[in-house]
Amino acid sequence: MSQAETIKNLIETNWALTGSLSKTSSSNMNEIVRFFDRKQVEGNEWPKAITIEKINDQLDENKFKHPHFTEVRDNYTITCHFRVVDVNPATYSISLTNVENMAKEVQRILSTSYDPHAGTGVFFTTNAIWSKSDILDGSQPELIRSMAFTLTKISSENPNVVEGYKGVLRILGGKIYTEAYNVESAYGMDQISEVIVGNSKVPVFFTGAFNGRINADMFLSTADIGAGGTDINHIGTDLTGGEVSENIFLQQYSNAANTVTITHTIKIINFDVVGFVEDLVKIKMIGEIISHPTMAVA
Repeated sequence: MSQAETIKNLIETNWALTGSLSKTSSSNMNEIVRFFDRKQVEGNEWPKAITIEKINDQLDENKFKHPHFTEVRDNYTITCHFRVVDVNPATYSISLTNVENMAKEVQRILSTSYDPHAGTGVFFTTNAIWSKSDILDGSQPELIRSMAFTLTKISSENPNVVEGYKGVLRILGGKIYTEAYNVESAYGMDQISEVIVGNSKVPVFFTGAFNGRINADMFLSTADIGAGGTDINHIGTDLTGGEVSENIFLQQYSNAANTVTITHTIKIINFDVVGFVEDLVKIKMIGEIISHPTMAVA
């Protein structure tokens, strides 16, 4: 099955418009909406149609090579085609609404499988740019809306390496708080040095205590504020026996086959709220890692 056919089947299967834009026949309409994984034959176009064209085939995507991974971009053109049966003003206005509804339905369906924000699919960016190319010089104008649809993903040179853009970090403490990104963690055992007289000042090392630090950015969300015991205001301020309470942080990263989960036990020591003009408000969080993290693959 071609990639264009895969998207065509996705749109056709989930098409939910009814009435004059239904994909199944009914007694009060002449034509149904049909779906194609290719461009229609010029001069023989179906009057209500969705077409999906793959700009580059599966083995020849646009590739941007980096030292350790390749950025792969799949390019499609998705077209909504609606023929106006006559140029009566009322009919024309209804037709304009119909082709716009077709475009909205296509975008709704694509978001169910290709939405980086929702975490669906393997693509970390999707670009959808609409254009209009109506043909108005005939007795039955053709309304055409085309989407340049680009999917971008990372392909590691080593298939076992996990991909950082899927990293999430959640604070577990009665509820799941806002997901985080740009996570950095460093941990290990202190090394205490001592210089022994007569050894040319070369130090001898002794192992000290465990220590670690984790930094992460989070978007400030109203859903995490003012919820009683799970209010984000409690994180880093709740005390147990006079000490800041512990929290469990999970980092999760994936590749095509597996998910790696890194579990940290931490105490949050600092929250910085950063708000700039024309940007989302962020919380920069700093925590002390108080025990050695564990990694697991599933």
